[in-house]
Amino acid sequence: MHIAQPLHVQPIPFVDPVDAFEAFADDPVAALLDSADAVGGRGRYAFLAGDPYHVLEAGAGDDPFGQLARELARVR
Repeated sequence: MHIAQPLHVQPIPFVDPVDAFEAFADDPVAALLDSADAVGGRGRYAFLAGDPYHVLEAGAGDDPFGQLARELARVR
């Protein structure tokens, strides 16, 4: 099995994910997924997302995964 390797990596200074998330303050559907386990050594990644292409909403009793499957089928 061949695993692709990055051609170029440019380290950047650390920015606390919560501080970086402030840039999304005006986005009502922005999301921050932060592993946040600095002590246990597993807190390695944080993902910030904003300005989505599309938002799926599901209410109580709805099937969000069925809704997602239909949306993916529509755009493929």
